[in-house]
Amino acid sequence: MGCTAACLETDNGQWTKTNECGGALMQGDPDASPIESIVALATEIIDECPSCASRASEIIVWAREIRERRPSQEELAALVDATCHGLLPHAQRTLLINGLRALVRFAD
Repeated sequence: MGCTAACLETDNGQWTKTNECGGALMQGDPDASPIESIVALATEIIDECPSCASRASEIIVWAREIRERRPSQEELAALVDATCHGLLPHAQRTLLINGLRALVRFAD
């Protein structure tokens, strides 16, 4: 029998685990990336609902695969350097790299 106490819903972009009556049991960390929130929620589901553990484990595997495909800071810096050919002042280069990092972090 499936678990009816671990439903996933989103409210304003944050994942929440709800009970079968719709009451919130866990709020996602607003500073965490969506992938981190999904992994944390799936881990909690594994701990609380053995019948849902295999599906929640699949979610964790998929989330980690998505996370692995994100470029590193060094890769983003190399992209900026290759694209701009050293024409950006250091401060602008740093802002661009940090902006790309934030975009990549929340894009998943």
